[in-house]
Amino acid sequence: MRRLILLATFVLAATPALAAEFYVVKNTATQQCSILQQRPSGSTQQIVGSVHSSKIEAEQTLNQSPLCNSNQGTQGQGARSPMSPPQSR
Repeated sequence: MRRLILLATFVLAATPALAAEFYVVKNTATQQCSILQQRPSGSTQQIVGSVHSSKIEAEQTLNQSPLCNSNQGTQGQGARSPMSPPQSR
């Protein structure tokens, strides 16, 4: 019985560590969006959408969100993920 309780405690404690969370975040100072694995804490960071369980979902939100695809980026190309391939001109 003691082993069962110990095992259950361990599983419950380890479960949040195994769940990955991805955030699409817009930096309001630079108008650029990026994907983070930790909840943003800065006052210049705005979460776009909700928490995503996979990086693919976060990338889809980044590519489809009007907040991240506006032409208000610092270089006039719109904001993109730092992991996205360069856009052709």
